[in-house]
Amino acid sequence: MENVEQIKNILEKIFWDMNPGEKNRNINIILSDKKSVLSDKRILIKLLTGLAWYDLQKLFTQEELKSALNYDVIDKLFPVSLRNYYNDAAKLLRKYSLPSAG
Repeated sequence: MENVEQIKNILEKIFWDMNPGEKNRNINIILSDKKSVLSDKRILIKLLTGLAWYDLQKLFTQEELKSALNYDVIDKLFPVSLRNYYNDAAKLLRKYSLPSAG
């Protein structure tokens, strides 16, 4: 996911079940205002279920993923194996991520 068009194409596939207006709105939000995406559980769950971990890391920083992967979001993931995967990822991020410089 090196350029915006590539990201848009992938996101369009994830939001396949939304009407075109809502789909475009969500894609634009993801590309322009990541903080609001991280607080919108519905969009966040679609991203977690539709994107590979490495693609998520290209969209979000480690700190953003760490804050987004809370138990309230993880508990809504399906299937259980995906829930377990992100539960483990959240634990590792909390344990091993370095504090941001600033």
